[in-house]
Amino acid sequence: MSASSSELASGRAPSVRAKGAAGPLDLEEILESVRETAYRWNFASDRIDWAANAETVLGIADMAELGKGRAFALRVDPEQAGARYDGITGGPHVAPGTELRYCLHYRFLPEGRRGRAALWVEDTGVCSFDADSRPTKAQGTFRVIDDRREKEERLLYLGSHDELTGQLNRTRLTEELTQLLSSAGRAPAKGAFLLAGVNDLTLLNETYGFDVGDEVISIVGRRIGRALRGKDCIGRFSSNKFGAVLNDCDGVGAETIAQRLMASVRDSVIDTSVGAVATTISVGGVLLPEHAGNAQAAIGRALQALEMARNSRSERFNLYRPCERRDSERRRAVGIADEIVRALNDRRMILALQPIVTSRSHEPELYECLLRMKRLDGTIACAAEFIHVAEQFGF
Repeated sequence: MSASSSELASGRAPSVRAKGAAGPLDLEEILESVRETAYRWNFASDRIDWAANAETVLGIADMAELGKGRAFALRVDPEQAGARYDGITGGPHVAPGTELRYCLHYRFLPEGRRGRAALWVEDTGVCSFDADSRPTKAQGTFRVIDDRREKEERLLYLGSHDELTGQLNRTRLTEELTQLLSSAGRAPAKGAFLLAGVNDLTLLNETYGFDVGDEVISIVGRRIGRALRGKDCIGRFSSNKFGAVLNDCDGVGAETIAQRLMASVRDSVIDTSVGAVATTISVGGVLLPEHAGNAQAAIGRALQALEMARNSRSERFNLYRPCERRDSERRRAVGIADEIVRALNDRRMILALQPIVTSRSHEPELYECLLRMKRLDGTIACAAEFIHVAEQFGF
């Protein structure tokens, strides 16, 4: 049941007597308890009538300030004001003599656009139109949804950011990398992708505990972020690795930035809850789109460069450069890994018992158990042909 215009204009709350109840329901009290109020907007006069509890719900001392549609529009976030009006009136293509239902979410500014206060609200109602498709009246409810909006924004934030460091997560970082590569196809812009890994993080975790390890990761991430240029972006790639997408950058620029990243971590100790901790990072990079045409290739080659940088005793930075022999070995290792997986699934991994005999009696003293892989063509592969790949890929 809706309130009459006289009730809404006078500020009196409408009353509804529930069937079998001892007294009427106080709708105003119910609405106020859920931070909700009601309104009616007359488009011809631009007048807005509010329920009496609107002052309490919206935090406005004098609702006469919002007695006109134009005055209310000035309390809506400027970026959302146009979309709000179109959402209520339905835009230019509305059938004549109809009613349009709407449910909108936007930021309401109780103190005006110069104030700091803001409320997220849900505006739900119905708008009526005349025979010429012009809006005549909109009426509905106005509910404050700050708590729900905060939860939704938190979920959206966690969907694209790493909770520990506040930087982009791997998914969003990959999207930024993909965007750079797609733009590179349309313009001669150059870029690079860097992967920075914290050295000896496992040792730090074992010595000081994982909480301190998290502190180190968080501080290292902030230092790397500050050392980048404003047009670059950073994200947490994995537990101890950070990725940086560099825009408009050649090989010399990538090396300069990498050296700056390493110095930002190396040159000063990290203050943690257990005291000062010293650590370093290694950096691997790949030029884009020169040495990688898609995000997957860029990540793979940056990982190769990072591994080479970590294995180097003199230099902690390595920039990927094509090497046919290395790429051929990598492709062969991937092929062997695929063959190992298929053999495991098909139960083609077998054990061979090799006897160890004594020189005096020539009788078996014991048996050595050897792993073999039976290929699809029936031939047998000894462990030396695949065990190094199995160890590399963690089988």
